[in-house]
Amino acid sequence: MRRVIFSYSYSFSGVPDLQNIERVCEFVEKAFLELGGDKMKTYRLQIIVDECFSNICKYSKAAKVQVECHKSHRDIHVVFWDNGISFNPLEQAAPNLDKDVSKRKQGGLGIYLIKKYAKKIEYQYLDEKNCLDIVL
Repeated sequence: MRRVIFSYSYSFSGVPDLQNIERVCEFVEKAFLELGGDKMKTYRLQIIVDECFSNICKYSKAAKVQVECHKSHRDIHVVFWDNGISFNPLEQAAPNLDKDVSKRKQGGLGIYLIKKYAKKIEYQYLDEKNCLDIVL
């Protein structure tokens, strides 16, 4: 993943606690719109942010999470950093949506939606931190 110099940048740092999810979602939506994001895309943006942040809270064992919003050319990036265990969501298999819901393996639908709604996603584990860069 190459580093890009961004002309505008917004950042939120905090504890990965589900009690902070509303605050994080509001922060990202506000930053997204201020960076020129399409208001019609905010529903999908909220799903992406909710899924990423809640997965960090539930599974990463991180002590800190940082969410950044940047604009690069025409794209808006939402970047999640956490100091939890290494986990690349891009390696997760898509759920079998053809199966009956009651027979489907639980989990994986959130990551599937993130992949579906984002224009591009990159993952790295840098300096003992997960970095998930979601381009909208």
